[in-house]
Amino acid sequence: MIKVQIEKFADFMEEFDQLCKQHWHEVARNREIIPLSPDYNQYLKLDEMGMLCCSTARDKGKLIGYCINIITPHMHYSKTIFALNDLLFVTRSKRGFFVGTELLKKAIDEMKKRNVKVFHMHAKIAHDIKPIMKRLDFIGIETIYEKVL
Repeated sequence: MIKVQIEKFADFMEEFDQLCKQHWHEVARNREIIPLSPDYNQYLKLDEMGMLCCSTARDKGKLIGYCINIITPHMHYSKTIFALNDLLFVTRSKRGFFVGTELLKKAIDEMKKRNVKVFHMHAKIAHDIKPIMKRLDFIGIETIYEKVL
């Protein structure tokens, strides 16, 4: 039975470290010049300040997925609280069971409680999440471009 819940980052940080490496190997581009190096202190600070919303998925207690979002008033719209997705990942063996959808639903419910008005998601082109976004009534609004210097 898979359980999806809201957790404090500190409560799953060690498990996150392992799953994050799997995530990075699967989706990161330019790994040879952009090494994985999470700023755990910053995650912990943001969580303490109420600026992090983490939903997790566990199968028999083991972390199998996460949805981590940063919550803050927008720099251009300071009276409106936005959430920006930082990471969304479900271990490969648990995909296709709506775990990603449930992670997002749980995060959305929590963010509504925190008065978030706009939730921005992003995804790698090679890892299309349009079906999930459509299912949850997200709409496409921007394209992100990257240039490694």
